[in-house]
Amino acid sequence: MKTIRDAAGNVVGHENEPNPNRRELRSRSGGLVAWYDKNTNRTFDAKNRNAGAGDQTGKFIPIN
Repeated sequence: MKTIRDAAGNVVGHENEPNPNRRELRSRSGGLVAWYDKNTNRTFDAKNRNAGAGDQTGKFIPIN
């Protein structure tokens, strides 16, 4: 897992690749926020709702 930090150095989330076809964005506590499917080139939120085409997991990173 790769840690994502804000400008002040605080942890805001984690990026995880559980397999070669899936990239996940997880909250700082480890809960799933969004995921990207490389096979379909689609991004989904934590409730499996389509969030758009391409890797859009970055828009789910919380900004404090």
